[in-house]
Amino acid sequence: MNKSESFRNPLDAIPYFIINNRAAGLFRMVLVLVLILLSSQPLYASDRFYTIQTGTYAESALKYAEKQYDRLLTELSGNELDNLRILKGRIFYVVRVGRFKKIHDTGALLGRIKTMVPDAFVLKSHDTEGFATARLYKKNEKVPEEYYTLQLGTFLRFVQAQQEVDSTARNLKEKDIRDLRIERVDRYYSVRLGKFESYTSAKEFRGHIGKPVLESVILKACMKDEHTVSIYAKSSVSQSRVAEGNPASQGRVHGKDKLPLKDTGINNKKVETLLDEVSSYYDNDEYGKAAGALRKGLARYPGNPDLHAWYGATLLNLEFPDKAYEEYKKAIRIAPDVPDYHAGLGYSLLDIHMEKIRKSVDAFTKALEIDPDNVAALEGLGIAYVSMDKKDLANEIYDRLRVLDIEAAERLNKIIKWGLDWGE
Repeated sequence: MNKSESFRNPLDAIPYFIINNRAAGLFRMVLVLVLILLSSQPLYASDRFYTIQTGTYAESALKYAEKQYDRLLTELSGNELDNLRILKGRIFYVVRVGRFKKIHDTGALLGRIKTMVPDAFVLKSHDTEGFATARLYKKNEKVPEEYYTLQLGTFLRFVQAQQEVDSTARNLKEKDIRDLRIERVDRYYSVRLGKFESYTSAKEFRGHIGKPVLESVILKACMKDEHTVSIYAKSSVSQSRVAEGNPASQGRVHGKDKLPLKDTGINNKKVETLLDEVSSYYDNDEYGKAAGALRKGLARYPGNPDLHAWYGATLLNLEFPDKAYEEYKKAIRIAPDVPDYHAGLGYSLLDIHMEKIRKSVDAFTKALEIDPDNVAALEGLGIAYVSMDKKDLANEIYDRLRVLDIEAAERLNKIIKWGLDWGE
């Protein structure tokens, strides 16, 4: 080969220079080292960072992710709020905050967040994870409106809360009845009065009213989290209210919104007595007797959502999730905005799902008794174990599949690592 020859491929030139120029040996060595170093670096090294994850929520639970976001928005300040966000995966939402180059930079903020969210943790992330941004903090974003209120009492039954409202209204002057309402808080009904800008103004109002509200508790509430099921309103005929479970707003309280008392049993002492009886059965784990009592109550008051919900809960305890599902659906049709009814429906579906999973495990196990190396049965059993949160057993299946079918093993491994993809 002549020196005058040109090389179409630059790499073809390296041997020529080595033969004809010893100094080029150093060049080749450096080139090889550079190539090795470049190949050892991640393709997207520049977009790697550390972040703090505060929660993971199912796709149907976005409002709870937003609730946590709003809490962080309220409690954190300044630079602590940088990169506060809700990200959407295929079947879930995550709440994260911060973007740090080094893990030790997360320490101060993580410690602060753990006082609010003990389960918060640091993870390594990158911009190409495949999440969509559902919500991202922007400077000057308004903090959710907060106010102070008087809490007069908390009750297990709606009718007890309604009685407290009626009693309070009778003992107050009309000008002092400000935002007298019933809020749904978890499993309970809270009776609250007034909305004040400061603790001091709430305290002054309580002092002005005196005895009727003297034992009330002043607490801070958030407008976004408010779930009003009843607002007191004076009527020329009677004190009207919105039927239990329906969110009410000022200026829209009509007697026609109430369900007929003969159907609902609301304000009926017999229903309260019945539910007390059911509670006593629950205390003794006598779910069969509770179911019998509730069936009688529903025959008399088929429009009472609490009776349907209690019956659904009883059927769950008796391991009849399909029937429980139907009862919770009836409760939701009557009162669609009561979260406990939707939660009960969810537990019914979960029990139905788990029962089907248990049956699938039995079927896969039977297949493996016939053929211990059946790849389809092994993969299916591994997936079932993942859905039951038994990843240790799923990993054992993965180890067996690696010997039999590497592709099936890798499919299962992805599910073990990332969870089941239920689709959009």
